[in-house]
Amino acid sequence: YLNLGANKYDLAVRANGSPDVLYSYRADLTGLAGNAVTVFASGLIGGIPDFGLFAALSDGTVAELPLTPTARVQVIHNAPDPSVDVYAGSTLLINDFNFRTATPFVTLPANRTFTVGVAGNGSTSSADVLFSFPVSFETGKTYAVFASGIPADVNTPFTLLVDEARETAIDPTKVEFATLHGSPGAPAVDVAVYNGPTLISDIAYGEFTPYLGVDPGVYLLQVKAAGTSTVVGTFRADLSGLDGQAARVFASGILNGTPAFGLFAAFPDGTVVEFPPASTNGRIQIIHNSPSATVDIYADNSLLVDDLVFRTATAFIDVPGDVPVNVKIAPANSTSAADAFASFPATFEVGKTYVITAAGIVNDPTTPFNLFINENGKEAAQFPFGVDVAVFHGATNAPAVDVDAVFDAPNVVQNLAYGNYTSYLNL
Repeated sequence: YLNLGANKYDLAVRANGSPDVLYSYRADLTGLAGNAVTVFASGLIGGIPDFGLFAALSDGTVAELPLTPTARVQVIHNAPDPSVDVYAGSTLLINDFNFRTATPFVTLPANRTFTVGVAGNGSTSSADVLFSFPVSFETGKTYAVFASGIPADVNTPFTLLVDEARETAIDPTKVEFATLHGSPGAPAVDVAVYNGPTLISDIAYGEFTPYLGVDPGVYLLQVKAAGTSTVVGTFRADLSGLDGQAARVFASGILNGTPAFGLFAAFPDGTVVEFPPASTNGRIQIIHNSPSATVDIYADNSLLVDDLVFRTATAFIDVPGDVPVNVKIAPANSTSAADAFASFPATFEVGKTYVITAAGIVNDPTTPFNLFINENGKEAAQFPFGVDVAVFHGATNAPAVDVDAVFDAPNVVQNLAYGNYTSYLNL
């Protein structure tokens, strides 16, 4: 006889010596204080009558124990702390659980309160638990449980944050994600698509958002101090090919501290990916090769380059990426973009490098003034030896040409016509 408190218990049936649960039954002993009960296994595994557990009371009453009601649960370690061990009651649930990792969704007992305990890595039993939290899950529901906060910090203490979750997207054509602000000490934030809509507004530390469905693709997500244009960080979220998937996105780490602030996503199989920090700019160099006067160059209405002289070039400079801009050319000493005599629409991809050559002759119908863009520009050679050289044919009345390198193979460039670039040659 085991003397048990008058509570709810889940009785797990396992093959001798195996950790795998074959069956689990709910024994509700509430209201039976003082009683003696015999629990017996009955029936045939895989046969008729079915296998089951039954309880015989002293008055002759026999009750069949129902199967344990269950919930689906994923646990995510987002407390900036070393690895830990996690216990459910006295049972080791997760061993050596590392910061910014997650379990897959697992099945746990529902409709009863049990204690989740957190112990240091290498613990020997639940007696080593340092933090304990009562939890209860509703039958048939799905949850995400985040370890969050900082031990011994009175403002953001270590705790468990629980929210309902999904294992798949409701809309199979979308990627659906819910977000947790899990960065202790960070202010409330907004999350917006770069040069796009605001997805999340005014989420404070410890708060969850509802699920949001977006089309699969690559997004630049900007985290801003709530209600302001102050960017805390920009991150590249590659959601390509994730149609029908659901994820938990979480802010993690310490803003301007260690471990560094970042955005992460936990997927149902336990995979955690980091959204890497990203630039919002493209990089361009402009070369003035049109036999005309000195010019000013604008990006939309903003002066980009002042007084660019024929046969000179800018250094590589940043321009807004992934947004349409009009590159406008105006005479030197212009007062605004309204003085421009030519305008060229362009979109520069974030993270890409471009070389733009102004060539041609203003008001010449045969070889008019134009901007010629090399979309595969470089700021440095691919290898530390040699020099990477690209050739542009910018002589308006010259035929197609070959170019020889005297100390290299002949005709390193062949049949290059006006207005064209070569790929880079390492010489």
